[in-house]
Amino acid sequence: MINLFANVVGVYKNLKHLDIQESLIKRCLDIKENIIASENGWLSKDIYTTHNKHNITLDLKFKSLNQWVEDSIINYCDSLLYSNKIKVKDGWFNIYNKGDFQECHEHANSHLSCIYCLKGDEGSSRIFFKKRISMFPIPVKEYTETNCEYHWVPFVPGTLYVFESALTHYIEKHNLETARYSLAYNFTLQ
Repeated sequence: MINLFANVVGVYKNLKHLDIQESLIKRCLDIKENIIASENGWLSKDIYTTHNKHNITLDLKFKSLNQWVEDSIINYCDSLLYSNKIKVKDGWFNIYNKGDFQECHEHANSHLSCIYCLKGDEGSSRIFFKKRISMFPIPVKEYTETNCEYHWVPFVPGTLYVFESALTHYIEKHNLETARYSLAYNFTLQ
């Protein structure tokens, strides 16, 4: 068998996450107090997002994490034999409260995207990746990572998920009373 056109999701663990988590949460809350959430055109309008309002890649408080994310992107590219000449396009954060979700979407005008799990209790809403839609799905005896229609990954603070920007993904409804904080980045390759 030849496995063609695989969608590879890179998973990276930040070993210094606990050293930066609280200061970055504080920074996110400071930004939230001073910047109105982006008008996003999404079905779910309750998520606080700084997309197109505050680029965390230019925020010095995020500098050490941003560098670690870039190093992880380069590692991902090297592992897949992609060009590792990267250019960060943008970065933002999202805060999900109870009932918030993010519908299926892709990230336009970038090659690679990633989601960093900043803070969330066990049971925080998961990240789902969806296979391209088939108009006539093949019947499956048993689902695997190769033949499934979608695959979810848990929200684990300190974890970075890297994927091609064209891969459809979404965030399920957040059912916890405590907030879920995530960061998102887009990169182009040269």
